[in-house]
Formats: sequence, structure tokens, C-alpha cells
Amino acid sequence: MPEVRPNFLIIGAQKAGSTWLYNVLRTHPEVFLPKRVELLFFNKPNCEDPALLQPYLENFADAGPQHRWVGEKTPGYFWSANASRVPDQPPTTHNPHIPESVARILGKELHLIASLRHPVRRAISAFGHHAVRNRIKPSETLREASLRLGILDIGFYEAHLATWEAVFDSQQIEILIFEDDIVRHPEEGARRLCDFLAIGMDGFDRDSFGASNKGPVVQIEEDEISTGVEGIQPIRPSDIAFLLEQYETTLNSLERRFGDRLDTWKADTEILRSFATRKSHQVLVKPITHVPSRVSSPQPLQLSLNNVNRDVLIQHGWECHPSIVPSLGHELSVEPPARTSRLSFRGPCSFGAFSYGVDGFVYTTDIGRYCSIARGVNIGQTDHPLHGLSTSPALFQANFKIVTGEKYRQKPEYDSYAPDPAISEAAKRAVKKRTRIGHDVWIGDGAKVIAGVEIGHGAVIGAGAVVTKDVPPYSIVGGVPAKLIRKRFDEAIIERLLACEWWNYAPWQMKHIDFMDIKAAVSAVEEMNATDALNYAPTRIDLRSSKAP
Repeated sequence: MPEVRPNFLIIGAQKAGSTWLYNVLRTHPEVFLPKRVELLFFNKPNCEDPALLQPYLENFADAGPQHRWVGEKTPGYFWSANASRVPDQPPTTHNPHIPESVARILGKELHLIASLRHPVRRAISAFGHHAVRNRIKPSETLREASLRLGILDIGFYEAHLATWEAVFDSQQIEILIFEDDIVRHPEEGARRLCDFLAIGMDGFDRDSFGASNKGPVVQIEEDEISTGVEGIQPIRPSDIAFLLEQYETTLNSLERRFGDRLDTWKADTEILRSFATRKSHQVLVKPITHVPSRVSSPQPLQLSLNNVNRDVLIQHGWECHPSIVPSLGHELSVEPPARTSRLSFRGPCSFGAFSYGVDGFVYTTDIGRYCSIARGVNIGQTDHPLHGLSTSPALFQANFKIVTGEKYRQKPEYDSYAPDPAISEAAKRAVKKRTRIGHDVWIGDGAKVIAGVEIGHGAVIGAGAVVTKDVPPYSIVGGVPAKLIRKRFDEAIIERLLACEWWNYAPWQMKHIDFMDIKAAVSAVEEMNATDALNYAPTRIDLRSSKAP
């Protein structure tokens, strides 16, 4: 029999869903994974000893010609870099050069799969994991314990990824986000695996998509987080403040890398930050359970900007004032039913179902579902570059022209002048920012939202407010600049609202819910999620110019 070597590895990270990856992939007929869940081979410093290779390869002896992919899962492999942040981590018993060892034994054509979880949540889970195995002293706080066992060090994802990407091309590494790709929308996570390995979705056993390896229930109480493990210290706000400070660079780095894929992390960071700074609140945080996968949306309806009028748009569920249709602009996507009235859109924008606006200007902004936008708003207007010779568009904006007549003596020079395209592009990049408005956001009369700001789900922006920085979910802000007035609900309700994602349903699907009783309403949505109620998935309308692809 010819020798079989793995051509892919599931490398971790620990406590971030790698067991789910193993359970899902091993059901596919084109994928072979050994019965032993973790082989713990490359994380040993002596793994390149030739005498150890044959016993390792015997784990793949049952792989057949039908298996295009042969692999194994050991989440400790991800912890490969000494990030120089935590003394004595990884320990001397752990191979600090795992990627190099893997490349030498399995070759550089290897495919790698990793899953990442919010680093603070991962640290909390790891603390409980090691406590169950009696590795945590009864007197030891999370902050103290985090300096060993990889509790803190494994969460410096950007450092570990950089070590792997120094050996393997980034295109050979597929990264799933635990909260979204594994827990909330496992179908999408499985589809990512299929695209990466070029295998079909039909091969999976969908029963394997449920949550794997659930940990104990975690409760956030007035001033502590209980891990559900008896005999160890609860987690205090100071512990969470320490973790958030340690992981600030990591969170910022990954948000730049993954963008919208980390929206759940951003919301969770605000919840954790609130706990770290406030002493009195009650939140019940359970391990995220299965939320039904989103229904696959129909193909978008492409409408040409040159052939639409108000009546055509209304037929498809988009209500707007006839005077605004000529200025709608291309690169606008609307999810019906929606009413944009006299809102004027500039740049690529999107507008969610059951949302309405009265009038104002919207620039390069995504607006969620069930939003209420009052009169005279200005959302996401592009800034002027601050680091050049001038902030005036006369020097860098090619289409900025003032109308002049023949009696203006310098008209020929002025009309023929055009800025250097490279300068125009550099200025555009300097000010290009995308603004994001979450679901169920209310923006009051005359409010202004500065470009690049993110407004969390359920937030309220007071009339006349000028929002210059991100607004956490379910916060009420007002003033110039806008500041927090209060939260709409306590942290327990906010946590559940964000988890249940009620805006994925249409009003008629929720007609049995008393929306004025917030606790009962959230419970009702949670029940809908538990019964796999279908999400609302309309045909999105994409407005495009005739020249747009």
C-alpha cells in the first residue's frame, strides 16, 4: 500500500470550534479524518524524529482512493508562535516552530483550516476548561491563571497567524469565525469549507452541524462571571478589563483584516466593556445555541437606473418620492418593503426591509432593517483630507468645477485644469469610509452621523445630535458631540436581543408577540429560533446604471 500523508490540517484554535470542524468534515465521503480526534504530533518538540513518523502515518492507513482530502485535527497546532508577550509561553514541552515542522514533513502544498473565537470569550472558556481538569488553584483569579496554560497567549491570534503565514501562503489557510460560521450560521460555515476544499455540500451529514463540545453555563451577575465550575474564583470586572486591554491590538488587527465578518465580536466587545466598567448589572450568558440558518435569499433583481420610475419601484416594494428617483444613483441596494421617501443616496449604499426615511442625505452607508430615519439627516458624508496642502476639493477632486462665464479672464486655464489622477485617488482613499447603521435604529430630526461611524442595533440618536464615534447597541445618545444618555434596556435583555436577532423575521411572522412586553417578546423570538422558524428572505432590488456590470 502506498504511504498516505495528510494534505490538510485543522490547526485550532483551542476552545474555538475545532471539534465542530472535525465532526462536520468527517461525515463527507471525500474527506478522511482518523477516529482519534487529536493526534498531538506536531506540537511535540521531537516530532521530526524519523522514528516517530511511521506511527503517526499509521493513523491514515484506512484512507482510500475516494478520499481527496486526508487530514487530522489538533487545536494545539495553532499555538505555534512565542508572541513574546507572556513569559514562558508556550512551555518548553511545546514545539515553538510547528509551521516549519509541518512544512518539512507534509510539504508546503498543505491546506490549513482554523477557527477563531472572540479572544476574551476564548480565555473565559479556557479558564473553565482547565479548572474542570484541576489545573486552576482555588485561590487563582483568571488574570493570574491567564499567564500560563496558554489562556492569554493563545488569544494573540494575529501573532500566531503571522507565524503560519510566514511559511504557508495565506490562500492555503481558511479561517472560520466561531460565533457566526459555526454557532449561528453553520450552513455558511460548511459552505466555506466546501469552497475551500472544492467539495460538494450534498456530501455532508447536516445533523453534524449542531454545536459541539459545549462548555458549562456562564453567568454574568452583578459584579462577577460564574464559570459554572465549583471551587474556583469567579471572574471579576478587573479580569475582563485586563483581557480587553491585552487584546486591544489583536481585536483591531483582526477587524481590519476580516471587516464585517467580525460584527458579532464588536457587539460582544461592548457587552464585555460594559461589564468591565460597571459594577451593577445582571446578564445571563449561556453558550450560544443553534440559531436557524438564514434562508438563502433569491437572486437580486437588477433594475437599470435609466428605466425606473416611482411606479416601477413600488411594484417591487420600494416606495420613494418621484422627485428623488432621477438622483438615486447607481450602486444602491434596497430590501423590500422599504420607504426611502426623499432620502438622497450617494455612493454604494444599502437599505433594509421595513425601514423608512423622510429626507436628507446618505453617503456610502449600510442601513439595517426596521430603522426609522427622520427629517434632515446627514449620514456618512465624506470628509475632506486633512494631511495635504489644502482641504479644498479644487486641488484634488476632478469633477469639482465652478460654473464660469466668458467674461472670466482665466476661463480657458480653469476649464482645462485637472488634478493629477494619482493625487485624486490618494485623496479619495484618505477619506473613503463606510458607515454602518444596525437594525432597529431610530435617528432623530436633523441628526448627523460622521463618516465611518458604526451605530449598533437598537440604538436611538437624538434630534440634532452629531455622532462622531461608534454607538453601542441599544444606547440612547444625544448632543454635540453625541454622548450616552442611557441604555434602552438592562444588559440581560440587550444580550438576549443581540443573540436572538429578531429582525430576521417579518412582522406577520411575529404577530403573536406582544412587543410591548420586552421580556415576553424576546422569549417568544427565542422559541421561534428553537423551532427553526424560517427567516424573512425577500428579493433584494439592486439599482444599477446601464454602464454598471
